[in-house]
Amino acid sequence: MLSGKVFDPDLVDIFMRLARAESFWLDIAAPCLTENLLGLVGQQVFIVDLVELMPVTRLFARVIDAKSPFTHCHSRGVAAVARLLARRMGMGEEECLLMEMAGLLHDLGKLTVPEDILEKPGRLTEREYNRIKQHSYYTYWLLKPFDDHLSLARWAAYHHEKLNGQGYPFRLGASRLCPGARIMAVSDIFVALKEHRPYRAGLPGHDIERIIVGQVREGALDGRVVGALFDSRRELEEIWEGITCNRVVGNH
Repeated sequence: MLSGKVFDPDLVDIFMRLARAESFWLDIAAPCLTENLLGLVGQQVFIVDLVELMPVTRLFARVIDAKSPFTHCHSRGVAAVARLLARRMGMGEEECLLMEMAGLLHDLGKLTVPEDILEKPGRLTEREYNRIKQHSYYTYWLLKPFDDHLSLARWAAYHHEKLNGQGYPFRLGASRLCPGARIMAVSDIFVALKEHRPYRAGLPGHDIERIIVGQVREGALDGRVVGALFDSRRELEEIWEGITCNRVVGNH
């Protein structure tokens, strides 16, 4: 260690804290990302009617989910669950619609992840896992230009952040995670556990509940949102039947 010999120990401590977040290194690798994206979409975005924007959002979700047969309707499922939970948590109709849109776009950054990683049947290497973890970072920056008018970026991209600060890629804690982001985190993990994946079949309800409640106890997920989730079992089953996500893919 060069701390205290070559480098100021206080500065080393600050650097080590900053470097814990994956976003720190991604910002270094893509220093002009924000400016480039703003140049592509323009700095002024005016959205008159969310309903008119919804068909475009659904189209993007189909493109995102087509990356892998195991996620062929993942975004649609997350969007439906997120809208249900938003309503349960007392959000207004426009916020519920925006929450649905955020769910449809939450994995937008997965367009940067190779299919062979998304569909790998075995355990991911550390390098492969780190590549997948980048997707929510890119979701954030792709949606950030809309942030002055809509909450899409925060609601969509923070779905892997945890209240205890142990999520990724920004390592945000409870004080920086709004209700929309908390709802999205619960919606995403619920749908992911219920879906078939290359390395496992979809989990039964009691296993899903055990895992999610465990994350509440660890301080990762919002207990109020999780309570609303499991108070909505009948509606969740109706959503699941409606999007027909529970089919077996291949032999997994």
